[in-house]
Amino acid sequence: MRTPPENKVLPAAALYRAILGGLCRDQFSKLALACVLLILSSICALAAPLFIKEIIDRAVPALDFALVLYYSFWTILLNTAGFIFWGLHYDYSITASENIFLRLRKKIFSGIMRKRLDFFSSHLSGDILTRMMGDMDIVSAFFRDAVLRALALSLTSLLLIAGLVALNWQMGTVFLLGLPLLIVYIKKVYEPVSARFRKTRDALTCQNDTLLDLLGGIREIRFFQQNERAAARFSEDTRKYTDMNIKSLLRFNWVYLGMDFLSETVRLLPFIIGALLLCRGTEGITVGLLMAYYIIFFRVATQVSIVFQCVISSAQALPSLQRLKEVVDFPEEEQGAELGIDDVPERTDIEFRSVSFSYPHSGEIFQGLNFQVAPGEKVAVMGASGSGKSTLAKLLVRFLKPSGGEIFFGGKKVEDYPLSFYLSYFAYVGQDTHLFRESFRDNISMGWYGVPVDRIREVAQLAGINEFIEKLSQGYDTIFGEGGLNLSGGQKQRVALARALIRDPQVLVLDEFTSGLDPATEKEVLDDIFRVFKDQTIVCITHKQSVAARFDRVFRIPGQNAAAADGAAAG
Repeated sequence: MRTPPENKVLPAAALYRAILGGLCRDQFSKLALACVLLILSSICALAAPLFIKEIIDRAVPALDFALVLYYSFWTILLNTAGFIFWGLHYDYSITASENIFLRLRKKIFSGIMRKRLDFFSSHLSGDILTRMMGDMDIVSAFFRDAVLRALALSLTSLLLIAGLVALNWQMGTVFLLGLPLLIVYIKKVYEPVSARFRKTRDALTCQNDTLLDLLGGIREIRFFQQNERAAARFSEDTRKYTDMNIKSLLRFNWVYLGMDFLSETVRLLPFIIGALLLCRGTEGITVGLLMAYYIIFFRVATQVSIVFQCVISSAQALPSLQRLKEVVDFPEEEQGAELGIDDVPERTDIEFRSVSFSYPHSGEIFQGLNFQVAPGEKVAVMGASGSGKSTLAKLLVRFLKPSGGEIFFGGKKVEDYPLSFYLSYFAYVGQDTHLFRESFRDNISMGWYGVPVDRIREVAQLAGINEFIEKLSQGYDTIFGEGGLNLSGGQKQRVALARALIRDPQVLVLDEFTSGLDPATEKEVLDDIFRVFKDQTIVCITHKQSVAARFDRVFRIPGQNAAAADGAAAG
């Protein structure tokens, strides 16, 4: 069944409550003061025409120069106060709104960092970027420029309309009868506008994701001379977004024009009726009253129009609200049960018991896998391409969950440990080490908390990277990637080993970490690993016989669906 358009306003309000939650509480005083200032500004601006009425009806016919100056003074004073109140309102609105959305950005990003890893496979980088930046800006602007104004202007308009009806019921009633036209119009245009902007945001996501993909592969594009192909690919996606955005903006423009036309009609009708009543000599209607009412109707109608335009704007913001809510609602990684002192493992043996796993749309990787590692044992894991070697490592560090069977650590199911506690026993070094655009000190120390500088130098020395870092212009404070600074594959892996070593782990998991190293560097790094981690358990995923030969034991995974799983397991 098709959802009626009028029901679409409620989800926007509900989404704001769900997303902002208690973030507005700290800024409540500023928000309340902003609304009060807007109400005062509106009252000042709408009271000024009453003095214009007195100038026309009393001061001018009496040719009273002093009275004209008196009423003019109050008119100018009220207009000046109105502008001051408006400026202060905007100051408080901006301050409160930006602080609210500063906290929201932090909250959502912190939540993203705690999401299950399947979040990052179902939401590409361009999609996350669009939601965190573009959608957040739209929602923030709507809250600042629409929600706060609509709340204050709605109250002001209701009070002023009631006053207008009390002053002259004929013109006030005609004005009231015109308001349903705006309500009907909103119901008709809301849903199509919202749907159009949802498609526009999705198109922007595709464009941003393509841009990130192309920038990430810039070296391959240059080497294979695919500049034109890359440009054509981006051009196609950005053309789709542009076309969609043009259609959305054009529709939005015509919707706004329609609203302005109806608002003009609503404010003209009372003036015309008042002019006709004045011509017929209706008691109580004067030229000054008619002029004052026209100015007041103009401003009240403008305020009412702004309120309804804010409702229309929510159709533009609603898709962004929904997209942010999808991020907020995506499940976070389960931390596991609370840990008691008796739950701390006394040993560090590992056991995969009848474990099965399959990637979506890729078929089963392995089924009924049994695998044991004793404390301190050094085990190499080998198998055919796509047999699930890397999958085994990801299951062990809980990047993935098995679809069947159980994994034990220290005789206890791994999911019964809080995730942060469980991972404190492990260090993981993958094939592609990511170094952040931070100092080498920060890149190494991110493996643990509150690490002293001497400890950082110590582990770097053990990993064989200290001498290189010390020779840099700023030593450990040198920013990786700054000024074109880059590292060789062996140097990156040594930084990764230092990052792992600083955790003092009980289990070191290596996932194809030597795949990009030449034989000499591979031997040096392995020598360092066996020297530094001589007492710890090591599980090494490798396809190289030369690497596997260095370990105590080799465990081979039988291939079941290697062809289907080849790409998925690598991920």
